[in-house]
Amino acid sequence: MLNNHTQVNERRIGQAPVPDDMQSRLTEPQHQTLARLLRIGWSVKFVRRPLFQAPVFILHEPKSGDYFVLHEGGTIDKVNDVALR
Repeated sequence: MLNNHTQVNERRIGQAPVPDDMQSRLTEPQHQTLARLLRIGWSVKFVRRPLFQAPVFILHEPKSGDYFVLHEGGTIDKVNDVALR
């Protein structure tokens, strides 16, 4: 029997998808944008933490089911190819 799931090398072992200290990792523009979006039902789905780079916040908009990147300047862009595990 074939397994349809691909093997994923999980690097987040022991780390939560959204860190407890998330607020300290946000820039001021990100904080302002996120506060507005949380009030209307959006959520932080996960945070990508690439080595030696700023964290990347992935937001979820529940009505459409779409995912967005929250950039350091507080702008958001729709993500068409986000890979969820």
